[in-house]
Amino acid sequence: VLFGLILIAPLKHGHITIGFYTSLVITVNNKMNMCINSLIREFTNLIAIKNYRDDMNEFHELNKIDLEELRTENEEESYNNRTNTEFRSIRFENVYFKYPDTNTYILKGVSFEIKQGMHCGLIGINGAGKTTITKLMLGLYQPTKGKIYLNDKDISQYSYRQIQKIYAILQQNGGKYKLSLRENIALYHLEEKDNTKNIDQIFEKYNRSFLVSKCNNSYDTYLTPEFNNGIMLSGGEWQNVEFIRAMFARHPFIILDEPTAALDPLAEIEFYKSYKQDMSGHTCLFITHRLGSTYLFDQCFVLSDGIIKESGTHDELIQIKDGCYKKLFIRQSKWYKEEA
Repeated sequence: VLFGLILIAPLKHGHITIGFYTSLVITVNNKMNMCINSLIREFTNLIAIKNYRDDMNEFHELNKIDLEELRTENEEESYNNRTNTEFRSIRFENVYFKYPDTNTYILKGVSFEIKQGMHCGLIGINGAGKTTITKLMLGLYQPTKGKIYLNDKDISQYSYRQIQKIYAILQQNGGKYKLSLRENIALYHLEEKDNTKNIDQIFEKYNRSFLVSKCNNSYDTYLTPEFNNGIMLSGGEWQNVEFIRAMFARHPFIILDEPTAALDPLAEIEFYKSYKQDMSGHTCLFITHRLGSTYLFDQCFVLSDGIIKESGTHDELIQIKDGCYKKLFIRQSKWYKEEA
């Protein structure tokens, strides 16, 4: 507006034309809008950075507290004699669950039991409540109704740290942490991240040394290109990082939540081939809606409409006339004909 007022005098005296006057005002206006938009964008970025910094500071404080607790608890422990909470069994008894401030039950009377050493599959279509069951097992939520017994004791009587020492989890979309390979591997036990010898042993034991090669043969390589000499991993490579993380934790119960989702078909087949050997000595719950792996399990639980509708081995479930599992398997059989 000020610029337009200044140019009125030259316009009146005929020093500039109306067209030139209009183009100048429009140009200045556009430049001004660009500057204002840039200021708004930068101000928004500054707010985001401030919030991120506040969260990071809070996380660092929590992390210091957690590490101090771990050092206190495990002062006399080494990696090789680390003690996790013992796992004997977990049992769901008529468990109902709905998320806070909602009226819809995700689980409607789920009952099943997993005992030490069992390899079980939790099968259901997307949205059936499979991941909700894992959140309940991990103590992140409490049942709305019903009971969950861990080692024959109500799970609410365990602290989160005790529960944490039982489970390691491989997720469908696991956290891609912008940390070094060393820190990503040792996330369950950060106080042991500098134990290079034991990290070496885990990579060699499970034939994942190719990951170290990808990381410039250094555990201190950052898994993000945002840092100097940092690298970018593929979805399948991140899946292998998660796997080694779970194995390094040496927790007795492994939860695999759609672990092959990021793998190509050939890599998925290789994962199934090595599953039994890799998971030897662990209790496992394999969550999936793809049935190419069900021949691996001692027991399969078929989740539908919020309840366990069928349970048994692959051979038992395939014999149930008009069963949920049989219908789903027939639909997918052309994908897994060779493996089955």
